[in-house]
Amino acid sequence: MKTKNKIKILFGAALLLLVTFGFTHRAAAQEHIVFYAPAVATIVSQKTHTVSYQTNMQIFSMNVDGTAVKQLTTGNENSNFPRWRPGQTHILFHRGGYIYVMDANGGGTFAVAADLGDVGSDWSPEGSMICYVARSPSPPGPYGLFVVSVDPSAKGNKKVGTPVCVSQGDFYGPAWSPDGTRIAFSDQQTGLQPPGPRLRVLDLATGIKTTLDLNHSLLPSWSLTGDRLAFVSGTNPTGYWQLFIANADFSGVTQVTSYNNSALWPTWSYDDTQVAFRIGTGQNGDAAIYKLTFSTGELTLLRDKADHPDWRP
Repeated sequence: MKTKNKIKILFGAALLLLVTFGFTHRAAAQEHIVFYAPAVATIVSQKTHTVSYQTNMQIFSMNVDGTAVKQLTTGNENSNFPRWRPGQTHILFHRGGYIYVMDANGGGTFAVAADLGDVGSDWSPEGSMICYVARSPSPPGPYGLFVVSVDPSAKGNKKVGTPVCVSQGDFYGPAWSPDGTRIAFSDQQTGLQPPGPRLRVLDLATGIKTTLDLNHSLLPSWSLTGDRLAFVSGTNPTGYWQLFIANADFSGVTQVTSYNNSALWPTWSYDDTQVAFRIGTGQNGDAAIYKLTFSTGELTLLRDKADHPDWRP
């Protein structure tokens, strides 16, 4: 009963903040895309006085035309799966089994929570909470979808609240809806046949999950208006992951791409007229970020050797 009350309190606070601040952040933001890419780090041994070089994945930002690329993180560990806070004032990312938040310029980094690694996370639309995946605190699990309040302006341990598990399943790639009422994700535990991940949407008020019965569908991304979802699916004749778009109620499913390579991690533009995504397997440098303009079908290369774009006003 206490857990349910916590969820209701968090959810109510999120909706209030959304009405007050959410759309102000979007209107005031300057557009950038954040992503991760390989970067070479110089390691100097104080003991042996030798220099070595190590390549890790680090977080970068760029303009939406691919210019003004800026490296935001450094170090000897991989940093990946970045997500803009609405207003583009902060970025959450994953590193070494933890979720971190940093300023948009790469400073002020602090830890939020331990997570499962490369499964993704997202901000609530008003930027006061984060949803992420971690091990379930109780059966049936195996994982839990958690929400936690985050306030980068607070001091010390007041920056991060107490996590609350809002659902259990086998989650991947959670994405919070623009109105704050739903979280989309992929889930292996739907009970549908043949087995495989399917796109689902969780209603935070009721706990009800709606499922798109399209096998091997994952990586949802909400349009800014919240009436459509971009996602990818391996269920198509090409044999690769391709980009699809559906209405928020899962009607009108349409395949958008038919490339001879996989399209992954879609993210909408500020006006819903374009979508950026990665093309490639992600292995051995086979990854590049492109943007697709819906009205013309034009595909534009933004950055080679780059992955997991997030484009949010």
